[in-house]
Amino acid sequence: MKLNWLYKNPINAGMLGALALLLFYFIILTIANSPSHAVQQFLDMWYWVVTLAIGFGIQIGLYVHITNTKHQLSKGATASVATSGGMSTVSMAACCAHHLTDVLPLLGLAAAATFLVKYQTLFLLIGVVSNLIGITMMLKIIKKEKLSGNCSILKKITKYDMNALFKLVLAIGAGIIFGYWLIML
Repeated sequence: MKLNWLYKNPINAGMLGALALLLFYFIILTIANSPSHAVQQFLDMWYWVVTLAIGFGIQIGLYVHITNTKHQLSKGATASVATSGGMSTVSMAACCAHHLTDVLPLLGLAAAATFLVKYQTLFLLIGVVSNLIGITMMLKIIKKEKLSGNCSILKKITKYDMNALFKLVLAIGAGIIFGYWLIML
């Protein structure tokens, strides 16, 4: 079965990526506890989970857009694509790390679970910031390699200075994470 509709359409790929992350979220919580617990956790933290899923979906969509035009990529851009794919991995890990709190007590690691519960919001915040970093990295690649193609949205976005935007996202993201961490001390 060919999945051309997925590989050729970044929007479909992005929506599927976001839905996959949400499904992963519900599966992990259902296995660790129960379906009702998964729903309750989602209702309690929907704004974090949805934000992470949307950011992850945008990264997947941008990645598919870039790989669809990979014949135009230089070696440097290929390395950047791999790096931004790593940011997606960090986002997903940060998203799911706090769910270890559901499993660790069963493994006799209650102290580790307590640590993760205390820093749960910080992990989620790191996930959101890493999503933003990954998105801006991909936008930098699209601008640098002139990969916006026929996409009017990408053409409008990449008119701006992506290097400045990337630095701004890094600085604000680091400031927010550091500030939140200081408050938690």
